[in-house]
Amino acid sequence: MKSKGFTLVEILAVISILAILVGIAVPNMAGLAQKNRGKMFCAKATNIAKAAQQWGEENIDEIESKRKTSITVKELIEDGKLKKEDDACNFGSKPCTTDPRDQSSMDSSKVDLQIKNRRVYATFHFEGDDGDYCAKN
Repeated sequence: MKSKGFTLVEILAVISILAILVGIAVPNMAGLAQKNRGKMFCAKATNIAKAAQQWGEENIDEIESKRKTSITVKELIEDGKLKKEDDACNFGSKPCTTDPRDQSSMDSSKVDLQIKNRRVYATFHFEGDDGDYCAKN
């Protein structure tokens, strides 16, 4: 008489193979998620720098006279150059712009402004900046 179904050894073999596959896949997924958060951060940093550059083009006299050599993300939001990520945000208690890597506030981050050949250049600096974070990611 033949019995239908799988033996205990066959079931354990399948479970072992699945456990190995999960052990390989999960760390790769976590690394991929972290890498994507880094890319999101770099895109956000680029947008912030472009917004600061636009502000600088409109306020070039303040930069030329050295009254203003940098601008914060908060100032860009207040001036309408950047949008709030959350309409319920409140500067100080609930951030309006967050770092996707660790959800920290970027509201007080500064963008340096320079003029070369009557053109405004903006350089966004962030905590932990090793100079080429976004170039590497």
